[in-house]
Parts: sequence; C-alpha cells; structure tokens
Amino acid sequence: MKIALRNRATFMGVVIVMFFGYMILAAVFSLLLSSVQAGCGNAFRTDRSARDWTAFSRHRVFTSDVSPISFRDPLANTLVLALVTVFFSFLIGVPTPFP
Repeated sequence: MKIALRNRATFMGVVIVMFFGYMILAAVFSLLLSSVQAGCGNAFRTDRSARDWTAFSRHRVFTSDVSPISFRDPLANTLVLALVTVFFSFLIGVPTPFP
C-alpha cells in the first residue's frame, strides 16, 4: 500500500474513486430512505407526520392502477434484456478462450 500511494496518479485515482463512490452511495441511500419515510405531500394521506416510517410508497408501487405501466412492465423488460445479454455473453465469451 505504501508503494502504491507513492505514485501521485495512484493516490489521485484512489481519492477520485472514494469521492465518486461517496457521491453515488449518498444518492442511493437518500432514495432508499425517502422510499420508507412519509414525504410532505403524502403526510395527509398516510395520517402520519412527515419523516415518519411508512410502507405507503411501496404499497402504491405494487397496487396502484398504473403500477403495470410504471413499474412491472419496465422491470420485466429490464430483466428479460439482462438475461438475454448474459446468455449471449456466455455463448460468445466462454468458447473464445478455449478453442
């Protein structure tokens, strides 16, 4: 570790990775936290004050009338695309190093 940190480029790379990692993790944590807390607009619907713990957002995502359009169908499309991509990657990538 001492040898790696002597090089300025390595040190700068480590600092940049830590910075961008923090920025990404902070955004993801904020989104996850806001999904389990009642927001200001939903406080009157849930009979709770803002920032109280609630499952209202998850309930709306899974049971609303537009749930198939806004959540389930895009999720299914994403999963199918991911599976097809992984399948073809394995189909092409596995035989390549072992002719």
